[in-house]
Amino acid sequence: MTVYPRVFSTLVSVAVTAAVGTTLIQSSDIAATQNPKETLSEVETEPLDEKEAEPAKDPNPDGPGELIDDSKQVVDLRITDGLGGQFIADADEATVGGFSVANLNDSDFDGVVDVKDKVVNSDPDLIVVQIFDLLAEVKETFYTIEVSKNIKLWADKNKSLEVTARKFAISKIKQRFYVEGVEPSSALRDQFITVKVGKYIDTARMTFVWAKRKSVKKELKETLWKDCGVNEGNGSGKGDQAKDLLVGVFKDLFQGTFGPTGFMGERTPRIGYGIGFEYTVFPPNIGDKDLAKKEVYFDMTRQRENYAVGGGGHVRDDSFPKGDTPNDDPGDQNRDKVNDEDNTPKNNHIYSIDKPRLITNQVDNGKKKFFSFVQQANFREYVRVRFDKTPFSNTDIGSRCSLKTKWHCRFATFYVAPRSSGGVGAWRFALPNDPTFEDYKPFGCDLGHHKLVKQKLP
Repeated sequence: MTVYPRVFSTLVSVAVTAAVGTTLIQSSDIAATQNPKETLSEVETEPLDEKEAEPAKDPNPDGPGELIDDSKQVVDLRITDGLGGQFIADADEATVGGFSVANLNDSDFDGVVDVKDKVVNSDPDLIVVQIFDLLAEVKETFYTIEVSKNIKLWADKNKSLEVTARKFAISKIKQRFYVEGVEPSSALRDQFITVKVGKYIDTARMTFVWAKRKSVKKELKETLWKDCGVNEGNGSGKGDQAKDLLVGVFKDLFQGTFGPTGFMGERTPRIGYGIGFEYTVFPPNIGDKDLAKKEVYFDMTRQRENYAVGGGGHVRDDSFPKGDTPNDDPGDQNRDKVNDEDNTPKNNHIYSIDKPRLITNQVDNGKKKFFSFVQQANFREYVRVRFDKTPFSNTDIGSRCSLKTKWHCRFATFYVAPRSSGGVGAWRFALPNDPTFEDYKPFGCDLGHHKLVKQKLP
């Protein structure tokens, strides 16, 4: 992230009659459900200081047993992680389980949250559940499936047919389902799917991950959260900034405080506005590898659009990227490789900080390039996650596991000419009542987006 200068075919409803008496439901008896298409914006800002919602509770937190007759395994159920994960070892399907994102994002970028979408093309956040052939002969003529409260079963990865049946002919034991988490997990491995054939059962457990914004800091004299960066060391902030740690960056580049800081130099101004975000990750202890028994990697992510304009015309005009691809993370073109994220959960929290500031090589009155300058930018802050034992780099791999928080920053400066020939001028902040910059107000850094004003300055 920057410390500046830095997809539906029409579904056919299939009416299914519930099983009565000993009538068996065949595997083709799958209900085609059409969820109401609610146009929930993919970009949604959560209310500041909103109390963290309690995720839904599992009615059976202990879950069913793994095997009743432990002298022989007959049922063979396997699952994967989301995001195209491989099948999990049989010994780990209940003790470690499958991990994915609570399906509250918008994977096909159609403006509808996936959990409410009719069809999601190849939804990457579904967990694959495969029931293999029985490992021994049984006398039963049917098998049943039980699932926990906060998951749905689908017949395909596009979510076109919801599986509502729970009783199937034994001849159809070899089936594949796709599991969707409709709420974040409240505890590790709190969701489950169980297949029963008489006295034999097999169970797999699942964890569905999400993150929620907890707080924002943006005022002068506000400092880092106490857990932010504590396990990252204390970088000095000096020397090679690509290797600096977040605490050191905050100390030196932010001058130890959020809000407006910097100075207006005679030649090149050094001004900016600091802002920070704290997110809570769900379920609790998801970041503890010993408790989660899984390497789960988070990434505080940012997208940016900006329009910087000077007295000679516009200088920089960038648009938001499509989907969830970041364009304001370390490694992006035209930004510093500064560590402004703490992606390792401490007390279930992760953090990001940012300080938009003037593009200083464009505002150099020594070259007298511009005599007035306005920096405008809109941002989207959010969290991504992956489960493949690989930390994030600056790519669109992984899945968004939070809403997007909108924020913006604007400030204006102008050059004051020297009083005498041969004298030295200086840069100054624009005054609030200066009519030259009226269209660009208000100045500062805050939540929400502003329309970028694209016009020339005098």
